[in-house]
Amino acid sequence: MSNKLPKDIAESIRTKIYSRADEFGYAGRSRTENSQFMDDLIDDPTIGGVLKLYYPSERIRTYIKDAVLNSYTKSRNRALLAIQDLTLVLHSVFGVESSEIQKLTNDTLLYGTDDDTLIIVSKGTYVKWETALRRALETIAKSPILREREKQPLICLLLAISNGEATEADKDFIKSELSVIGVGVYFC
Repeated sequence: MSNKLPKDIAESIRTKIYSRADEFGYAGRSRTENSQFMDDLIDDPTIGGVLKLYYPSERIRTYIKDAVLNSYTKSRNRALLAIQDLTLVLHSVFGVESSEIQKLTNDTLLYGTDDDTLIIVSKGTYVKWETALRRALETIAKSPILREREKQPLICLLLAISNGEATEADKDFIKSELSVIGVGVYFC
């Protein structure tokens, strides 16, 4: 059991799990449902059965969750965030027409409006919305142009929701509380 999982077998298992996760709708299910889904993967001879040849039984669930399903969820969140039309998002959040000025990082973009308002768009997830906010604030802090303008930039957090983790009340609370400090939020 101390054999290292060969790359081709790891890739085959990853592909099978991704396919099964798509069929199951993993990203939109509850934690309870996803726990049962992981049990089913462990019991599957082509997934858990193969992993038992390389890992002790108690590590198989951890491998599936940490090495495969976390990556699956992150890739789905990135895809969900990437397809959003940010001009429509900013119109929905702030009621403004805007255009992209510059991509600052993979998850942070700078948009501008006709009235010279700048908007920092920071992408993230509902669970880690604080990280998206911190990233936007750090962007402003590192840029003298953004800090020293007469008109302060706006911040919009674009947050992906997966696994049914947010209720409407949760989303309304975050939107309401962040609006107090002038931060707009859009959930997708």
